[in-house]
Order: sequence, then structure tokens, then C-alpha cells
Amino acid sequence: MFLIVEGLHDSGKSTLISKLISKLQFDLYLGKRMFPELLNVESSSVSDFSLGSNIAISFFANYCNHDVVFDRLHFSEFAYSVLKKRLTIENAFSRFQIIDSKLSQSNTIVVYLYCNYEDMIERRKDKNLVYTKQDYDELTKLFLYVNEKTKLPILLIDTSKDVNIVYEEVSKWILKMSSYNF
Repeated sequence: MFLIVEGLHDSGKSTLISKLISKLQFDLYLGKRMFPELLNVESSSVSDFSLGSNIAISFFANYCNHDVVFDRLHFSEFAYSVLKKRLTIENAFSRFQIIDSKLSQSNTIVVYLYCNYEDMIERRKDKNLVYTKQDYDELTKLFLYVNEKTKLPILLIDTSKDVNIVYEEVSKWILKMSSYNF
């Protein structure tokens, strides 16, 4: 099974992923982080790279025989491409649909983590000081837009709850989905 953990910065993705790796033996995919020179570029060529990577991953999902978790892969590419890389919604959504279609043909599910702006600010790391309430609102709107459009099974989780409760809810859903006929 491929699990994509999505959500805004500081919504609890890394905390959840750490628990999943240690307790459910998921492997963590770090591929995009291997290209640090691409992380801060604001051109659409980064999106072209991401589109190619995501399609390759969706192909791989059909043949992988172990569980892999991804820290942002799909919904984030859409939302951050529109907000930070200045792609049009139409262009970003077209890319989203290509990837979503490929992933929906594989053993892939999505957990979308969200929290209110105040919780995000309280958790933020120094690198995220640039995100304003307006960015939060816009990103949330973009994430919710693709949440409604995806063909993938998705679980939405409010991470303002205790981290152990969040983990238990997600684990139960993952176990339920492991028997899902993709």
C-alpha cells in the first residue's frame, strides 16, 4: 500500500509519519528531498520535475510489494504550485488530474491532516515564518478543492486532537483500507 500524508506545513505530517514508520513498518519515500536545489525555485520547471516524479511513483505503486508512506506528494503539488510557483489553477489542476488518475489505478490512499491557523502558528518552525493567515486560507481552500476532486480513498483528520488519538484513527483506517479492493 502507498500512503500519501497531505496537509499544510506544520499540520502534524512528520509526527504522524514517524509513528507509522515505527509502529506499522511503513518505509518513508524521501526522493524529492534528494534534490535540495529544486526546493526553493519558483519556476514551473520544478512542477515539471514533480509531475514526472509523481507519475513514476504511481507506476511504481502497481508493482511495489511493501508499504510506503509519502510526506506530501500529490495534493500539495497542486496547492503550492498555485500559491508559490504561480501556476494557474487550470494548469495545476490538469497536472493533478493526470497524477490522480494514475494513482487511483494503484494501491494508494491519502490521509489529509488539517488544523486551525492558531495551532499551525504555535507549531511552526523557523522556516515557515513566511506563511501568513492569507496564505493559510488560500492553501486550505486549494487543498479542499482537490480533496473533493480526487478519485483516491481519503481520510480527513483534524490534528488539533492529541497525537495518539490521531495516530489511532489513522491506523484503524489504514488497516480497514488494506483490505480495500483497488
